[in-house]
Amino acid sequence: MSRGSRDSARGRSPRVPQVREGAAGGNVIRDVLSAAEWVMAAPPHGPAVTPRVLRTSALRLLASVPPATRSRRDWQFACVPESLIDACLGVAVLHYRRGQTVAYCADTQVTSRAAEALSALASRASELASNAPPAGSGRQVTVDPVSHARLPASLHPAIAIQNGPDISFLVCSELITARLAMTLSLLASAQARYLAGRPRPAAPDDPGTMHPGGPWQMAAALIAGVPPAAHPPAACTPRRRLGA
Repeated sequence: MSRGSRDSARGRSPRVPQVREGAAGGNVIRDVLSAAEWVMAAPPHGPAVTPRVLRTSALRLLASVPPATRSRRDWQFACVPESLIDACLGVAVLHYRRGQTVAYCADTQVTSRAAEALSALASRASELASNAPPAGSGRQVTVDPVSHARLPASLHPAIAIQNGPDISFLVCSELITARLAMTLSLLASAQARYLAGRPRPAAPDDPGTMHPGGPWQMAAALIAGVPPAAHPPAACTPRRRLGA
């Protein structure tokens, strides 16, 4: 079990690397396409990747992705062929446009089932966050793989846990690689911080039991449209080995 999982289990804020926007080499770079649109990536090879390179590669990716790939959710994690993401950008590219965030992930790093679960959880968490007091620059988001055996059957394939301004998404490790999980942690943290600093529309109080500002947790299996998994390990075994 990784450090982030242990911290979440003990009720502490999950630990993720600090994001220095504009830097590369494991951190996040962002290129603004317009006042309401931008792209982000966490390149693995340092300053060789500039915002201009990011823009060129990201626009090529967006032009290659079918429109049906995008949903109407506020947050979405979409599996795309690995070949569509330039290797210099890593294993994921985040795109924001007019209120919608889509993280395009290499399909060799995550299963479609895990991506759908993360999409449902992140969208719901975004709704709750919109009602919570501003978190400022300290907000952290982590995506943390946990072993299949440690994630109860009723919580498969993923669960979200909020603690203060921080949110941790725990995903069955059979369905996502550690490399992509770290990349998504960097991108989601940078995006959450950037959005927190922008004006946001007023939203009605959430009618549910997960009150803004207070600790909550939710499982993807409890959200409409995300079917729960059977407990046997085979149910979470991808058809092909991730990361291969």
